[in-house]
Amino acid sequence: MYQAISWYDSNNTKIIIVCGAIMLLTCLKQDIRSQSNRNTPPPRNWTFQLNLNTATASELENLPQIGPTMAQRIVEFRRHLPNKTFTSLSQLQHVRGIGDKTIIKITPFLILSQAE
Repeated sequence: MYQAISWYDSNNTKIIIVCGAIMLLTCLKQDIRSQSNRNTPPPRNWTFQLNLNTATASELENLPQIGPTMAQRIVEFRRHLPNKTFTSLSQLQHVRGIGDKTIIKITPFLILSQAE
């Protein structure tokens, strides 16, 4: 009347192996995701302001879109200004390679005060 079900039946074994593999892969995927999140640096939430009249080239490199060459151009341009100081951020337009878009991006990080 009743047929005994063997746990060692090849169909049952295949199903158990497939389910086990799916669970194992799911666990590994979650572990890999959590490890990759740990290696991701937190977003920068800090802000800073540089005095355009006293900042060094290496300090200016911290500005968005300003690399070593551009930072050095800013410092060189400043040396040729009257009193070696910027009086307006718009003067940055005269530095080769700096345009309106760059000025808009770096303006929040700059202040102007007299060099000491």
